[in-house]
Amino acid sequence: MVILGIDPGLANTGWGIVEERRGDVRCRAYGCIETSAGSGLAARLRRIANELTAVVDRYHPQEAAVEGIYFGANVRSAIPTAHARGAALVACPCAAWRWESTRPCRSSKPWWVRGRRTRPR
Repeated sequence: MVILGIDPGLANTGWGIVEERRGDVRCRAYGCIETSAGSGLAARLRRIANELTAVVDRYHPQEAAVEGIYFGANVRSAIPTAHARGAALVACPCAAWRWESTRPCRSSKPWWVRGRRTRPR
């Protein structure tokens, strides 16, 4: 089975292709779609959708995992990220696929947050 993972963002949208065969999982490809802040919103979203569509056409994944929105203290980043997430979903032929929304990666948090410990001094 081939799975597409997407980490949406308006400036940078990350993607990765993993393949599972008989319990063995390996990375087949990965990349980052960068959009310029000087471009209009529609152009940026079109680029994300078009480049992810090319990834889908090249690797033919059967499933997709699209990371949910995480914005921490910066609420202003939520709407642009949501737009990018929507463009990513447009690139996935959802009618034919099983896809799921994933929580943001726990490894992006410092270890003292993951373990619910207090920050070291």
